[in-house]
Amino acid sequence: KAQLAQAEYELLKLDDPLQTQKEQLNRLMGRDPDTPFDVVLSSAIEFELPQLPEARARAIESRPEIRLARLKVRKAELNRRIKNAERIPEVSLSLTTLATANLSNALPRNLSGVGIQVNWDVFDWGRKRNQVQEMRRAEDQALLELKEAEALVIVDVSHQYRRLIEAHKELEVARLSQSAATESLRVTRNQFTQRYALLSDVLKVQSSLAEADHRFIQALLNLAAAQADFDKAMGEDQ
Repeated sequence: KAQLAQAEYELLKLDDPLQTQKEQLNRLMGRDPDTPFDVVLSSAIEFELPQLPEARARAIESRPEIRLARLKVRKAELNRRIKNAERIPEVSLSLTTLATANLSNALPRNLSGVGIQVNWDVFDWGRKRNQVQEMRRAEDQALLELKEAEALVIVDVSHQYRRLIEAHKELEVARLSQSAATESLRVTRNQFTQRYALLSDVLKVQSSLAEADHRFIQALLNLAAAQADFDKAMGEDQ
């Protein structure tokens, strides 16, 4: 009786959280909480995992912090080019026309002149050169930050990639254990029918099957969490 009560308790611990999660999912989808549905297990098991180099490349192109770091590099580059352009002399072509009035008729009434105007701050005591060097250091810093961001993304994607592989393997082991426990229960029940096994043996195997079911559900949840974390690391969770 104690073993039977323990087995029933294990079944309740497995069924109650599952029903609660289904009700929460129905609520989030705008459906009636009591709407029945089943999850297709093959969609989780048959998940196609990309190659690690491909996953890293996609993450570098998709992650927002990488795009932000690249924008900072571009901004620093433009600031340096603008500051460097200020050192170039400003050369302009000028046309001047002067009209005379109330003067002698011997003088022309309009005087025009064409010239080249150059504006260049020669004596800046190295101020502009120092500003350009400062802008160049800011550009180098932005490049270093971009490389650091890319390295962090690569590490994150690699870590989540390995976690996802482990979660797939964990689910495979749990599924095989569940199948073995199911087959063991079938054999034990047949032995009990033929009076080659005791009722206590059947209850022990049922308890083992309940534990195997629990491990399988936990492995399935771990796989779903690992897939969500991997999508987030890839920058595909928007």
